[in-house]
Amino acid sequence: MEHEKVQIERGWPIMLSARSEESLRSYAMRIAAWVDERSAANGNSPVLPDLVYTLGARRNHHQHRLTLVASSLTALVQELTNYATGNRGRKYKQRLRLAQCKCRGWRL
Repeated sequence: MEHEKVQIERGWPIMLSARSEESLRSYAMRIAAWVDERSAANGNSPVLPDLVYTLGARRNHHQHRLTLVASSLTALVQELTNYATGNRGRKYKQRLRLAQCKCRGWRL
């Protein structure tokens, strides 16, 4: 029960990468479908921490990258689906602008 509580109360950084933007969108959609399927099958199993580790440490890192933070499997599926379908809200655009500025050393 304690492990489940910790999982709910924190955000988990999800990192995906691919060789092209199109591949990254496709990958995000596949991961969203996989997580959605597992969340229904596993009940309270801690899928999110294991997924975070696997995506961050056990995968190749390519030029096109997506990083997001999700606090639940439902939120993760929603964020990945939004990215894959190009449905980016105002909050996403603000984060993207901030990330681009920090990478270039600009100030907002």
